[in-house]
Amino acid sequence: MSHDERDRDRLERHEAETLGAALAAERRRARRALAARARDADDLARLLDALGLRPEEGRREPE
Repeated sequence: MSHDERDRDRLERHEAETLGAALAAERRRARRALAARARDADDLARLLDALGLRPEEGRREPE
């Protein structure tokens, strides 16, 4: 693999990680916004489902 190919590969990985982090943050904000506006748990579940979001995506493992 040439130097240019390694640089391009490194840049592509960095972009994928950055976009992944940005997408995760956007999805987290969407879940929080829906949770703040939902009438009840059933309403929240319907809203999340309609947008293709899963509640467990935002859960953190206990330390």
